[in-house]
Amino acid sequence: METERVNEETEDGNYVIELFDNERGRWDYITTEFSISIATYVMTNLNNATSRNCRVLSRRSKNMVLAQI
Repeated sequence: METERVNEETEDGNYVIELFDNERGRWDYITTEFSISIATYVMTNLNNATSRNCRVLSRRSKNMVLAQI
């Protein structure tokens, strides 16, 4: 699954965290992390705080979705 990142200001990290914008119907860039465990932790906390869909993508694997809730 290929995605297009928006509002990305940095190239740091291997794992991209995105939040789904229900009004616009698209995924919005939140941040990147170097560790998959930290990325999934951030994704879970973000989902708990906002009740919106979140996901983690891998830059190393052509933006493959690794986790989604």
